[in-house]
Amino acid sequence: MRSNSLIDNLSLPTNEIPELTENAVQYDVTISPSGYAAYVTILDGPDKSYVVMYNTSTLEYVKHETVGGDAHILPVGYNLYVPAQNDNKLTVFNRFNLNKKQEISYNSTHGIIASYKHVFTTGIANKKIGVINRYTNKVISEIDTDYNIPHNLAVNKKGTILFLAHSGASATKVVFYSVNNNGSLQKNQNMILD
Repeated sequence: MRSNSLIDNLSLPTNEIPELTENAVQYDVTISPSGYAAYVTILDGPDKSYVVMYNTSTLEYVKHETVGGDAHILPVGYNLYVPAQNDNKLTVFNRFNLNKKQEISYNSTHGIIASYKHVFTTGIANKKIGVINRYTNKVISEIDTDYNIPHNLAVNKKGTILFLAHSGASATKVVFYSVNNNGSLQKNQNMILD
């Protein structure tokens, strides 16, 4: 990152995951907060994705786990949250060893972001935002969105404002929500970007 130069290209881990098909593509990537590990999702058809962990010092494959289709990833504390839209499930892994800790049911879970208390996810197909307590991993609130295709999320540093980007030809808005201490959301009527 300091020299803005390419170190290496990593191919799909076909030796480590021999069941990968010719349709497999690398999709989402994130780095652990300490920089020790990189996590990549590989989509392989509509119903299957893989979460692959790499050592960032050696660029070597460490481990993988299978999740549902259209998976995204987000490291939060000691956890790695993996929403799989086509499986209606958010899987929580230990980010140090990729051991599965828990599964959270959430319809068409897609976009994901976290604050110090909450994990937020979009229900992309049913126009919802879900709020999960990041210590109990329970869904504690949910709100309907006014526009189709609630896609990606961002949150301010204090965790008090959630930003939701809608995508698609007919839904190109960014909507701001206030986040209350109990995790409930309230749309800020004055903050909608077209």
